[in-house]
Amino acid sequence: MPAFSFDPTSGRYRNESGKLVSQAHIRGALDSVLRAQAVEARNLTAMLGDGILSLGDWERLMMANIKATHLVSATTANGGWASMTQADFGWVGQRIRTQYDYLRGFASDIATGKQALTASAQARAELYAEAGRQTHRAAETRQARKRGADQERNVLGVADHCAGCLRENAQGWVPIGDLVPCGARQCRVRCHCHLVYRRKPILQTGRQKAA
Repeated sequence: MPAFSFDPTSGRYRNESGKLVSQAHIRGALDSVLRAQAVEARNLTAMLGDGILSLGDWERLMMANIKATHLVSATTANGGWASMTQADFGWVGQRIRTQYDYLRGFASDIATGKQALTASAQARAELYAEAGRQTHRAAETRQARKRGADQERNVLGVADHCAGCLRENAQGWVPIGDLVPCGARQCRVRCHCHLVYRRKPILQTGRQKAA
């Protein structure tokens, strides 16, 4: 997003005029990227089924897809490439390695015939792109903690909501970490909810109010 600058104090992007860019716009832009990555993952798996790709080539290309997906998801939450620290890269690197482990299991299932190269394999491949949304939400939580936020609240996304999302949404403001993370509920990586953050308001006593 070259036309945008990032305000680390608020954790928000600003446009060329200095106005805050809506979070919905940022999430929508990320969703467009994730959809493109999902299409690529699906097409790669179709090519494997058609014999155009070997299993080794498919796995290598899927790994590249996974790496790009999670890097763009993390950098979007962190304010762009220039805002990424070594700690940030290390954090997202661990998440990428976890996805590689899952992918090896997927490849093993294909090799043994446990996973047939049908539409179900293509749908399974798409989930690796969908998982980028979970990385984005988790990176947002990390950044919120750095800014001093100590409370979080769930906001429902535009989707059919699982019971877990509805339950977390009903809790309102709670300490950061109390809500089940987006992506760890029944809808898993397809979760379109997000969290918002704040510092807990200081309650005023009667004397403070009078003053």
